[in-house]
Amino acid sequence: MNIEMSTIKELAETCGVSEQAIRKWCARNQVAKDVAQRYIIDKTTETAILQHYGKDTRNQVAQPTETSCETSETMKEIIEMLRKELEAKDKQIESLQHSLDRTTAALVSAQESIKAAQLLQANSEQKLKMIEKPAEEAERQGRKHWWQRWVD
Repeated sequence: MNIEMSTIKELAETCGVSEQAIRKWCARNQVAKDVAQRYIIDKTTETAILQHYGKDTRNQVAQPTETSCETSETMKEIIEMLRKELEAKDKQIESLQHSLDRTTAALVSAQESIKAAQLLQANSEQKLKMIEKPAEEAERQGRKHWWQRWVD
């Protein structure tokens, strides 16, 4: 290997993973092998492996740390903001619950109205049948078959 190339063992130690994990990554990403069937890990491959395992420090910028007082104030502001949002959500839930209660009451009322209308319809049909039945019987009695006319 060239001096610029890293070994799988070095990369595994740097990334905090096993050598087998590095080999599997190389196999998945189709890294080329040399004559001895060892993976050829150049700078580009090394950078890709380090980025995959979150160990590439070249592009990271150091962030200034806040003092504990600033952090505490920020946390208090966040907590207060979240409390206000929670109160607003509680009011929304209460409003929706009232709306749901009104809708449920209207639905029950509509179901009762439908049930009453169905009963009324059934009664009307039954009365209509009772009225039509005697009229049909009277009409049948008035009609005679041809053979009945000769018997009388």
